[in-house]
Amino acid sequence: MQPLDFEEELANSTERLKRKRKKLEAISKYLSSQDQTPSSARRSNVLVMDTQPRSSVGQGVRISL
Repeated sequence: MQPLDFEEELANSTERLKRKRKKLEAISKYLSSQDQTPSSARRSNVLVMDTQPRSSVGQGVRISL
């Protein structure tokens, strides 16, 4: 196996660095988008069930978030 010459090694190193930077930029972009809270958060109803119902009437309670 022939050792790589300096130019080939430099080109390979440059390609690895470009791929690493691209990956880090994608991760950074993803993480920064996760930090933002949407201004119009969708409100929804959540049905909450007791694990041990207190009465036989209305075992579920609707809570609006």
